[in-house]
Amino acid sequence: MDEVQGQYIGLLRFTPEGWTEVVRIHSTLSAGERDRMYMTGTLQGVVDAGQLAITVISYAVDWDEFASVGDLHTSKRLAWPE
Repeated sequence: MDEVQGQYIGLLRFTPEGWTEVVRIHSTLSAGERDRMYMTGTLQGVVDAGQLAITVISYAVDWDEFASVGDLHTSKRLAWPE
């Protein structure tokens, strides 16, 4: 557990209206701007447009992110020690 870091992992849920707004915002950008856009910048664009609210959904369960097989093995070792 000492190695765990809280980080933005990019897990997002969009309503149909929210996704329509993202598409609208991206359609106003040049191809170069779209190529350089990160999700956090996209979310900031939604906030700046002021058309939709962005909310956080809290959860009270354990969460694991797996980017590799090694992550899976680490998670299993921490959750189910032998």
